[in-house]
Amino acid sequence: MKIKNKESSISKNKKIITLGKGFIDRKIIIKSEDFDRVKSLLETMYQ
Repeated sequence: MKIKNKESSISKNKKIITLGKGFIDRKIIIKSEDFDRVKSLLETMYQ
């Protein structure tokens, strides 16, 4: 499972997390202030 992030072009206070597993990618749009919590949660879930 790969986790990548980037700043959203939609809104300044949003970030996009891309979850990649093989050929299937999922994108999650979250608030910038919640980014660290969500990223650590996803990393623990997919290890």
